[in-house]
Amino acid sequence: MSYVLDILLVETSISEEGYGFNSNQTAAFTISQWIGLFIAEIYEHFVGDDSIPLSLCRRNKNIWKQEYRLYRTAAPAMILPICLGLFASSLQYHLHWVVLALGSVLIFAAGISMVPIIMNYLCECFPAHASETSAIMSVHRLGVGLSTTFFAPP
Repeated sequence: MSYVLDILLVETSISEEGYGFNSNQTAAFTISQWIGLFIAEIYEHFVGDDSIPLSLCRRNKNIWKQEYRLYRTAAPAMILPICLGLFASSLQYHLHWVVLALGSVLIFAAGISMVPIIMNYLCECFPAHASETSAIMSVHRLGVGLSTTFFAPP
């Protein structure tokens, strides 16, 4: 979800099943995305080290597999569908804007906390092409982020 999508969701008038925010309220609503970013940073601080993958490696007779890194994405991947459901249901049933903001916070926290783990995994899978892998992943994320607004209804 991008800033433009936020404008489409919260600045729609109340008669059209929107929230009727003005531009200042929409700008304040984007603070929820910053809060999600800070939650992701805190999650990465405590889970981001390699303690989980290294303990899995020790359990497997010190045989390293790149997939051990992906175990750290389990918690965000499990809460992401719940967050998306909360966000979508708040839009569908026109719940209070705080519920919408909570869904936005959790979506950003879950999504952003998985990005560095997956990037690290991909660069470790292709060590000879780490810069190309990083560039492709960045272009993909940018393309998906920018194209989101094209699929929003008018």
